[in-house]
Amino acid sequence: MKFLRIRGIAAFAGVLACQFAVASNPVTGNGFGFAVVRPETASVTSFYPHPYSFVRPDAQNPLSEGVPAPNFIASLGLSGVPIHDGTATYEEDSQIIHIRSKAGDGFVFMPFGIERPMLIVSWEAASVAPAAELSVEWKQPVESDRPVRAAGAGMRLLKFDGIEEWLLVIPFDRSAWALIALENENDWKPAAHDFATWRVDLNARALVQREIAQVEEWRTKPSIHFRTENERHLWRQSEIMLRMAQCRERNRPGRHGNGLIVAALPDGQWFTPWVRDMAWATMAFIRTGHRAEARAALLAYFNAQPTGKMKELVNGADYQISVVRYFGDGSEEPFFTMEGSANIEDDDWGEALWVLGEYARKFNDTALLRTPTYRGPLYESARDYVAKPLLKNLEPYKNGLIVAADTSIWEERQKDKKHFAFSTAMAIVGLKDFAEVAGRAGDTATQKEILERAALLQAGFDAVHPQRNASRNARGRHEK
Repeated sequence: MKFLRIRGIAAFAGVLACQFAVASNPVTGNGFGFAVVRPETASVTSFYPHPYSFVRPDAQNPLSEGVPAPNFIASLGLSGVPIHDGTATYEEDSQIIHIRSKAGDGFVFMPFGIERPMLIVSWEAASVAPAAELSVEWKQPVESDRPVRAAGAGMRLLKFDGIEEWLLVIPFDRSAWALIALENENDWKPAAHDFATWRVDLNARALVQREIAQVEEWRTKPSIHFRTENERHLWRQSEIMLRMAQCRERNRPGRHGNGLIVAALPDGQWFTPWVRDMAWATMAFIRTGHRAEARAALLAYFNAQPTGKMKELVNGADYQISVVRYFGDGSEEPFFTMEGSANIEDDDWGEALWVLGEYARKFNDTALLRTPTYRGPLYESARDYVAKPLLKNLEPYKNGLIVAADTSIWEERQKDKKHFAFSTAMAIVGLKDFAEVAGRAGDTATQKEILERAALLQAGFDAVHPQRNASRNARGRHEK
């Protein structure tokens, strides 16, 4: 199983990443890129210089998946030593992949301590293969390969056919390499300086140990009691999977993806940011106490741009939160099915409001509500471009309301739209939570309106599902 995409996960980190952790080809990442390892051959098979599968829309083919994120590597491993007995595990439940084989063992990781797409690969040969050295097969033909030096150290600066980014390769510590993706040729000296500052002359083993120590400092104390050691490992590995999945690229003109969270890890087509998957991942950050990551994710929702591309399909409402997902640059991607018919997943808006409410309740971060975003202060953006569009896409049902027909969680085409219980359920939850946020913001008029609509949605939902309503009432009488 090379990749998985998780749907309908429980709101704690462990459930999200347990599926990722069983993938046969483990992944490392640091929010600036990903690398994939094939354990059997003790080799790296992918190195992506971005933390998502598609960089931006393809102007030549607007209904396509977009411009793919490049991959530098076809295979990086030992030369002259065929390996078929390799295994790979995450060291201390971190993003560091420990490869073992009869030929020796090595480490592959992208460190969180540097704000660059940098991959570290090191190898310690066993006595049966003392002459083994790292070698690489590039994914694309080399267009330019020139030696460069910084602080007395030799390096290679490479450019590949069909890849915009450059690559700086820095050999160090016997059999260890640092590979740093660069956005332009002139960035190699700053990158070399950043590497030297990060490394501080430590050898490969020491770098691994320092990275583990820094990861441990980042972790939060679990609020639950683990019944088994496997549960504890699952929780810890899940924290790291969530952290790897969140984009740390800085926002700038033409790129507004900082804080977005991909729906899965590579390889495969699903390592792209979906609104729904990101909401559940953000909820996991909130409930595990990772405030900075949760805050970054919420800001990502409100800084992503351009959005609102499908206004004509949502009753003319301009909106901020995508109706499906995002390209890596933060622009909205509404054509998931690629069949000429958009997806409209109205549950996304309810989930985004739900997450905002949970964050506000957990951390009491009123400053976030005043933070400037793409469409104004975050609270006003949430009110005017998430809550109001959701209210505009409700329709009467008996004595209440339900969410208009959409593609919802099942990701059908909009021309096949239906009424989905999930969209209405998430609207009820999200609006109730946003009413609380409105109260925190001192907007009592909006709070009153939102609560009235949420009550009507509850009535509509109960009218559609009378058996569920009867069960709920019976449970309430029992509890009394």
